Amino acid sequence: MTFVYKMNIIEKLDPDIQRTRKHFDFLFSKGYKIKCYSFMKYWAVVLEGPICLICLREDRGEFLLSFGPKNSLQFIKKQFYLQDQIFIQSMIYYVSGKEKVIGMFTNDFYKDSDDQLFFLSHLVKKYHDQIIPYFGSYEFIQNKEKLYQVSREYGELVREKYIIQKQPREVFDREKILEII
Repeated sequence: MTFVYKMNIIEKLDPDIQRTRKHFDFLFSKGYKIKCYSFMKYWAVVLEGPICLICLREDRGEFLLSFGPKNSLQFIKKQFYLQDQIFIQSMIYYVSGKEKVIGMFTNDFYKDSDDQLFFLSHLVKKYHDQIIPYFGSYEFIQNKEKLYQVSREYGELVREKYIIQKQPREVFDREKILEII
C-alpha cells in the first residue's frame, strides 16, 4: 500500500526529497513547492508551480519527469498520478520543432540516480520556460491532442532507433551531455 504525504516533518528527513531539492533548486526559486510525494510502493514527488505541475517519479530504477496542468493531479486509493501528462523528452522534441531527440543511454546511466537527476534537472533548466506555457489550463485544453500526437511520434522515433534498428545507446558523460542538450 502506498501512502501519500503532504508537506510535513517527513519531507525534511527523506533523502530522496533532499536530493530533489538539491538538483531542482532553481524550480523552488521560481515559486514551485512540493505538493505531495510518495515513498512506499514507488517514489514520486509532484511540484506545483505558478502555471503547471511537474511530476518526478522513479520506476524500476529509472527517473521520469513529466509536466501536467494544475488540475491533472488525481488521487486513487492513496496513490497519485497526473491524469494529463507529457514527458519532458516529448516536450523538448515538440518545442525544438521536432529536431531535438533525447536519446537513450547505456544501462550504467540507470544505475546512478544522481546522474539521472542531474540530466533531468538540466533538461528542465534549459527548456522550462519554453515548455510551461503549454500547461496552463486553457492552453493545455487547446493543445492537448497535438501534444499527445507528438508524444506518440517521439515514442515511435525512439522505438525505431533503439529497438528496431538496434542502434547503440549513448554513453553518459556529464560534461558532454551539457553540450548536447
